[in-house]
Amino acid sequence: VLDRLEIFVRSDQRAPRSDLPPSFVRHVFGDTQPGAPRLSAPTYVLPLDFAPGEVKTLYLRAVTDGSLQLPLELFHPDTFATAQGRWLLFYGSILGILMMLLFYDVLLFLLIRERSYLDYSLCVLFCLLFVGYLSGILQTYVLPPLSLLTNEGYLMAMVSANLFMYVFTRRFLELRARMPFADLLFRGLIALALPVY
Repeated sequence: VLDRLEIFVRSDQRAPRSDLPPSFVRHVFGDTQPGAPRLSAPTYVLPLDFAPGEVKTLYLRAVTDGSLQLPLELFHPDTFATAQGRWLLFYGSILGILMMLLFYDVLLFLLIRERSYLDYSLCVLFCLLFVGYLSGILQTYVLPPLSLLTNEGYLMAMVSANLFMYVFTRRFLELRARMPFADLLFRGLIALALPVY
């Protein structure tokens, strides 16, 4: 999640008078930038037009509170549409499978009333949210712009998924009765996850 991404495009194509300096165009993106364009795709997209023989130089400035991952790709418009479709199909499939799994486990919990199914359902729910944040689909299609959830939500989803996986594993395997040392280890992992909240 990038808080601010500035892209400066320098065009070296000059007017007929060669003494004019090259021109710069600035584009601002980011999830905390008021007035920044709302994403129409789960990734930041900047269309560039090239005249024959034109050279463009891109300068980037990225600011984020978390880890910075900034993969860059150049696409022809036709190729971009195909790649974007495959990307959405891949993440859509993962999200669809997680939603079906969540529905199934919630149904099992309601029918059987076994507490471990609730723990597992919560783990799957937060995994679903984390994948939604990671792919950008949640920010693009679900969350309002400039939401606090946009910036902090992926961390909370990741920690919550781990927390409920530990709780589920501890309860499902009955570690307290069967393996007290492993139970102590899982209780420690749960205690380490709680301060993030």
